[in-house]
Amino acid sequence: MSKSNSVPNLQIMTKCPMCSASYKKDDIKVINKNDGSLSIYLNCSHCKSSVVMLLMAGPMGVTSISIPTDITEEDFEKINSSDAVSCDDVLEMYKFLKDN
Repeated sequence: MSKSNSVPNLQIMTKCPMCSASYKKDDIKVINKNDGSLSIYLNCSHCKSSVVMLLMAGPMGVTSISIPTDITEEDFEKINSSDAVSCDDVLEMYKFLKDN
């Protein structure tokens, strides 16, 4: 997970899509920053539901995609600290699933 949890001054989703409670500043964490995109994790302190939001800058402005999730902030830390899946990993899984 990115060390910086500061959220840029953007108008993003302000209310939980599950219970309509307003997000608090501590409910919003930056997961990842890349050139032209930003991943944000929103965890409602009221109903405990979570949303992952991807913000992408393009020639027509900013586009956002929001996905409700059951992944925790700790899960994201594990994912970000693990190695990427290689082609060999995919082939090994394919062979395993084919044989079982």
